[in-house]
Amino acid sequence: MGAVANIFASMGLNIVAMREHVDTIDNRFFLRLVVAGSIDILKTERQLEAVLPPGAAVKISPQAEKKIIVLVTKDYH
Repeated sequence: MGAVANIFASMGLNIVAMREHVDTIDNRFFLRLVVAGSIDILKTERQLEAVLPPGAAVKISPQAEKKIIVLVTKDYH
């Protein structure tokens, strides 16, 4: 995890959420990060692949912008 965190730190980004999962049956480790800031996806994937074990799958999925509407009234409901 330290090598992965260092990549994002070197870009001046913050990890705001992290989830891990270990699948003991298939002997796989999963890591999901939420990072604040903008990145070059292809460049970052290459950097991550360079520090992870051979055959590691790296996928960066940009978070879609959420559309939110806030309605406020003084009336009781």
